[in-house]
This record gives sequence, C-alpha cells and structure tokens, in this order.
Amino acid sequence: MSVVGTLYSPAASPRCPILNYIIEYYNLPVRIGEKDELFTKNFPLGKVPAYLGTDGNYKLHETLAILLYVVSLIKNPGNLLGATKDEYFEVLKWLSFINSDITTEYVNAVFPVIGAYPYDEKRVFGGRAQLDKYAKVFEDYLASNSFLVGSGVTLADFFSAVFFKQCFETVWDKSWASAHPNISAWFAKVLEEPLLKKNIGKFQIIEKRLEAN
Repeated sequence: MSVVGTLYSPAASPRCPILNYIIEYYNLPVRIGEKDELFTKNFPLGKVPAYLGTDGNYKLHETLAILLYVVSLIKNPGNLLGATKDEYFEVLKWLSFINSDITTEYVNAVFPVIGAYPYDEKRVFGGRAQLDKYAKVFEDYLASNSFLVGSGVTLADFFSAVFFKQCFETVWDKSWASAHPNISAWFAKVLEEPLLKKNIGKFQIIEKRLEAN
C-alpha cells in the first residue's frame, strides 16, 4: 500500500511513542518523520504529534485525533477501541485522562528535574502529588478489573501503559511500584502483549526516582 502521509512523532515526546509502535507493529502506510520545513510550514504552533497527508492538504494535530486516525488504518483492529459502543466511550475516557491530566502533571514532575525546564521545586513536588492522586484512580479501579475497559486489552491499556513506562523510568521507582501493586501487575501484563513486547522488550523499573542535581 502506498504511503498515505507523514507522522511527525519524535520518540522523546511523552505523547508520541504509542503512535510509532502502532504504525510499526501493524506495518501501516505512514512515514514517521522528524520536524522539517514541511512541518514548520504546515504546523506553525510546532506541536507534536502532527500528521500531514501526502496531498499536503489533510492535516491533523492533537494526539487523540491522530491516534484514532492511525487506528482507523488497521484492517483488523479487533477490540482495540472496545467491543461495544459503551466500551468505545470508556476507551476515550481513559485516553483523555492520560492525555490531559496525567501528561500535564508528568511534565511538571519530571521536566524540571531532567533539565527540559528550569528547576522549580514547587512545580516538581506539586506534579508528583497530583500524579499520585491520579494514579490512585487506576490503582483502585484495577483492584477489581484486569483491564481498563472490558475483559481484554484495548487501546486504553496500551496508551496508558506506554505513558506509565515513562513514569517508571523517571518518577515512579521500585518503592512506588511496591506501594501500587495493582498498577504494577497490570503494567507488567500489558507489556507482555505483542504490540508492546515487540517495541519495548524487557523493561526494568528505575531503582530510585530521578532528582535534580
């Protein structure tokens, strides 16, 4: 199949890895590219991910719009978006929660520590506290549910797990994981799914969370 467009999706951006994984795993006809002159011309805000169709006219920005478009290119997506109409909206609920609330607090908690933003102790500690508050929603829910939606893995699990991987590499260490057994067990289970196992492989949670130098 001919390439239908270019996805500007740098792996270092918190919202981008899952898009790249899906494209590569399902061998979708989308080129993954770095920011270039076409990107700058078509996406003046400079936000990623961004998608540009081969005709140069079809443009998408905003993560969830692009994510759903990419999934629509899969010939047999199975229950990625849920098995029923109600489950579809449940999937969207979790995607939105990760993409907005949790991503924002991850950036607050981590980016000043790794030097991506100027260090601000109040921002870092506030981000950590909010992340823990939001994580409790998952921990409580997963106490009685094997997956986030329905009885099997969906895009909600994949999107959340890939994002949580970044947390487990930076701000959620082994001590945190031990205190959140439901998230940890679910996370390990989802990483064993072929889509993620192929792209991530064996994963180790960070021993101690990163701190500013």
